[in-house]
Amino acid sequence: MLLVITVATGCVWFVVSSASHKLIVRTYFQHAQGLIPGARVRVDGVEVGFVQEASVDTARRSRPVAVVMALNTSNGLSVPSDATASLQSEGAIGPAFIEIDTRNKTGASISNNGVLESTEPDK
Repeated sequence: MLLVITVATGCVWFVVSSASHKLIVRTYFQHAQGLIPGARVRVDGVEVGFVQEASVDTARRSRPVAVVMALNTSNGLSVPSDATASLQSEGAIGPAFIEIDTRNKTGASISNNGVLESTEPDK
């Protein structure tokens, strides 16, 4: 019985601590070809999370692709609110991922469910 209680307590602690170290951040793109849920999210080249959801928000005409990202903040990660998100790919045919650029940014840390500005290549 003691073993069951110990295991149950450990599972509850793991779920609570994992959830408390997750930052949900959103961004919007004009196009997001190849981006799928589960795609990697990097901050300045370091993988820190994944795309939770990618959907179309028709109310946002100029940037209708809504992307929700989950970032792991257990290592003290702080993303400035003026950081920018861009869609990248691994080589010519590799999978799509999101790159968040925090270099030379000075904004306060983005809050949970905050929105990052996106940048897209000129066509």
